[in-house]
Amino acid sequence: MASLVTKSKQIPLFIKREDGLSFKQMKTCEISQILQELESKLGPFEAGGVTIAAGGDLFIRPKSKDQHELLLKVKYVLNGRIMVVCTQPKSASRTRVTIHQVPTGDSEEEIYDALRSKGYPILSVYRFKTDRGSGTVPTSTVALDFDGLAPEKILINEIAFTPRQYFPGPPRCAKKCQRLGHTSNNCRDATRCNNCGGIHEDMANCAAPPHCINCSGKHPASSPTCPKFQRMKLSLRATPSEHSRPSVLAQTNSSTYSQILNSPAPTSQIEPETEILKGQIAAMQTELAQIRKDLSQYRVLEKKVNNLDLTVSRIQNSLASIETGQKKTNS
Repeated sequence: MASLVTKSKQIPLFIKREDGLSFKQMKTCEISQILQELESKLGPFEAGGVTIAAGGDLFIRPKSKDQHELLLKVKYVLNGRIMVVCTQPKSASRTRVTIHQVPTGDSEEEIYDALRSKGYPILSVYRFKTDRGSGTVPTSTVALDFDGLAPEKILINEIAFTPRQYFPGPPRCAKKCQRLGHTSNNCRDATRCNNCGGIHEDMANCAAPPHCINCSGKHPASSPTCPKFQRMKLSLRATPSEHSRPSVLAQTNSSTYSQILNSPAPTSQIEPETEILKGQIAAMQTELAQIRKDLSQYRVLEKKVNNLDLTVSRIQNSLASIETGQKKTNS
């Protein structure tokens, strides 16, 4: 089998509070004290490898295998006042990649079986879909989840495919308000229809014309062709990740957390808000072009109606003249 894509790295860890509270509820100075206390006992962590996860736990990337094992044994921080537990994220031992130009005749199950028969440590297969008219159709792009690192070459029935890094799209509140930028877990808005964006019964069988609640385009909110979705996706790809962004957070491998904390904050080169505005502008331009097209068709119809009115008026005048002539003849 082909060699692996990347060299093995230390698996990142989550530090979770045993009392069920979140680190986001603490003061930043207290979190800084915790990290400095850990570094004094375990040595400096990987530069820029400490963040606060979305769930409120501390996300730490160990610098060595020994430090990784020591972190798993940590119990108390802040001089014994808080008990914590270190765990590995569920996704730490898996790798997701995408392969392209995969014939759409192969189902997800067939691809999975073909990879399994070759000995690949495949966990799941997902084929991306796109909206076409009244339904969705499969695309030639497939996402693969491997147990461990992904191979450099992937053979499916003796056809070779080159895996690429997987870039997730922006989150969407698919179960509630349908808006981009957040998930259903923290949404307090009303549940809306994916197809029309409205609030009504039987949203699964909505027959109304598609209307995107995110860009006001004529497509469902889940459509991957949504201009706002595309802009946010490009922004996510263009913006470096927390652990690869070139900044003061990665000055040297020997930098401690306290040194990083006192460094100037990095600035992002691409603002997602700007990209979202660009997406809205693009959507409005598309809508304006459609309105102009509809207006031009309306003008053609208006001209035909005027011509018909003129013809009807002439016929009516002719009939009036004939009736007048008949009356004179009868007299």
